[in-house]
Amino acid sequence: MNTLTTVAAELEAAKADLAMYERLTSAKERVARLSRNYEAAQAEHEKQKAADAEAAHEAQFAGLRSIRVTDTTGVDAAAGGNLLRSSFRVTYIGPKWCFHRGTSVPTEHVIDGLGALPPHVLAFLIEKAPEEIPVAIMALAPGDPARAMHEYFACVRRGYIKGARA
Repeated sequence: MNTLTTVAAELEAAKADLAMYERLTSAKERVARLSRNYEAAQAEHEKQKAADAEAAHEAQFAGLRSIRVTDTTGVDAAAGGNLLRSSFRVTYIGPKWCFHRGTSVPTEHVIDGLGALPPHVLAFLIEKAPEEIPVAIMALAPGDPARAMHEYFACVRRGYIKGARA
């Protein structure tokens, strides 16, 4: 009986060794297959992440439309042609909470000064309606609305315009 138990134990050990041998001999193919699957899953994940980021970026513009920038500089200040003395009024349609309706409704907003714009409205102006950015500001970085607005705000903080644009 002792021999039967010993042989059964050795048989089980041999079966385990055979299973491990089969796993080891097929390991190269499994690694190759799993690597391809991993790379495909990673690419799909990156694609989904980019789509989610784009959707979140576009969501900040929900309800915004019809933005206009008007130069409200007086005649005396405008005669000097000084961009830093210029003043602007921004009018746009955006959501506003209505307590009576219990929801947001499109409402016209009027804001004096580009620096007073909420960040999402400024981003909307730069990305969706760059043609509304005043020509004097666009002259700070022709063809690049984001850079032009950045330069404008930097000039306002500094109190002067640097370089040939001055």
